[in-house]
Amino acid sequence: MLKILVRRVYFMNDYLFVSDIHGEDLNLAEKLFKIAEGSELPKIVFFLGDVVGTKLLDQLQKLFYNRVYNHMKALLKNNPNPSDREIIDYPIGDGKTIADGCKELSDFLQNIDPEYRPVGIATYARELVSYVHYGHFCSNLTKTIKEFIKKDMKENAQVWLEVMNAFIEKGVLVVVIEGNWDARTPLDFMPSKKECLPLPIKNRSFYFKELLRSYNNQILYFDAVGTIETENEIFVLWPFDSAINATQIPEFDDNETRKIVLVSHAQIDWEAIKGKTAMTAEGETIQFNMGMTFIDLKADTAVHGHLHDDINIDNYSYHEKNIHYLPLRTYRFINF
Repeated sequence: MLKILVRRVYFMNDYLFVSDIHGEDLNLAEKLFKIAEGSELPKIVFFLGDVVGTKLLDQLQKLFYNRVYNHMKALLKNNPNPSDREIIDYPIGDGKTIADGCKELSDFLQNIDPEYRPVGIATYARELVSYVHYGHFCSNLTKTIKEFIKKDMKENAQVWLEVMNAFIEKGVLVVVIEGNWDARTPLDFMPSKKECLPLPIKNRSFYFKELLRSYNNQILYFDAVGTIETENEIFVLWPFDSAINATQIPEFDDNETRKIVLVSHAQIDWEAIKGKTAMTAEGETIQFNMGMTFIDLKADTAVHGHLHDDINIDNYSYHEKNIHYLPLRTYRFINF
């Protein structure tokens, strides 16, 4: 476990957190460049993961989850064997149904590859909900589609490396916690409908850690659990894969008086943000692991992103402790 001690003094008492960029947001990049160029700098900048992505991958994800997958999950939870008509007519909001959602998704993909033609709405909906998650679905798309939606990935990542470097040049510590898209993009799973296995690193379409290391090794990249200690806080960094797999919990002295802050890519509590939206199997694993991690750490608070929902919630309570939530492409100054 990597342990970093920080004793520098900066102009501000706040820490800066940046969440789930997913590749393209030049407006957000410009705002962060201005902060880096200013006279009041944060103590540390934490990127909460999922730096990697493209606009098309993000748009497709919303169509997959919000227009079909989540609604099929909800339908199957209450009705494990729905008829074709029950699937087609199931409401998804805005007066639309799963049939409309399937058409929106297939139209998006046909605009890229005219050869992509699902057969039957109900059959298509059943196929979509059979995938483990969005990445599993993406990895089974046609080669034409996969090549097209990933084409800006490296260029997007380089913009964010330049943002990070702007803070580094001012003497600010920059920390990146590996998200699920940073470890392997949604295109980096075996193209198999029966199982969902990540491709070997050498076969992945893009590996952010490799690019980051070649660009600036002063940027701290956490793909395993680690800590950063300051005078008043102990930050426990929790990358995505550590939220999926059994991971050793750091232990601290019982007399420790500094605040313990869990900084995670993945959520602490799904329902506080998603409400009754059905979880994926992966989501259920994260929910259990991160809940237990927060409790076992005896953390005072936590900061996370991952779920993307642009809702009117910055904080929520978990076991009577305050949790900071940052939705898709947001940044926030926090003083603990």
